[in-house]
Amino acid sequence: MEEMSINTDVIKNCVEETFYGKDFSKSENNVMKAASEDWADLGSNLYPQMVINGMTFKGRMTPDNVFEAICASFKVEPRQCHRFQK
Repeated sequence: MEEMSINTDVIKNCVEETFYGKDFSKSENNVMKAASEDWADLGSNLYPQMVINGMTFKGRMTPDNVFEAICASFKVEPRQCHRFQK
């Protein structure tokens, strides 16, 4: 088995930067706060679901209907989307 070379200091710093204060037990995590606000604003606390341009899509998701939803979010549909729909 190969040993993975992971710089844990980079990960630790990344996590630490998501908190507002230095005392993590009393500080709020800005990533978790933003996710919580999104859940409240977009109704995105149920799974499976995705949010595209502020619209929440819920229910049974397949690669085809996810791709179709992404394509529908463009003002000018990319040619890949047009090819897919043919």
